[in-house]
Amino acid sequence: MVSAGTDYAPDAAAGFRNPTLDPERLARVKVREAASESADALRRTHVADYRALYGQLDLSLGTSTAEQRELDTWERLHARARDLVPDPELEASYLQFGRYLMISGSRGSLPSTSRACGWTATTRTGWAITTRTSTSR
Repeated sequence: MVSAGTDYAPDAAAGFRNPTLDPERLARVKVREAASESADALRRTHVADYRALYGQLDLSLGTSTAEQRELDTWERLHARARDLVPDPELEASYLQFGRYLMISGSRGSLPSTSRACGWTATTRTGWAITTRTSTSR
């Protein structure tokens, strides 16, 4: 299981930090709570949580060719980049996967970070991202 915590506060005057929050403690509590549930219960809760939002968009960009459909995802991505030939079903799946990650990663908490989007590399933001890895059980 993976869990994360933050001391972020939406208050510039406080330096965007809430000193009363302990990110590591929050992460440990979340993972303990999740570990107390069965995998099936976690999956059911997760699906029920995002289904209403995920189902709000139906997208069709067309039909991929039979040849494209025969390739696995990795091969399809490489073929799309190499040949510059549209693969409509792959592209629709790519968008839907991104939606899945955004919805699932921001339910009941702060929204998913936009760090990976690239714009923060050139724009000074009011937050910083740090990661810690713990192998303790």
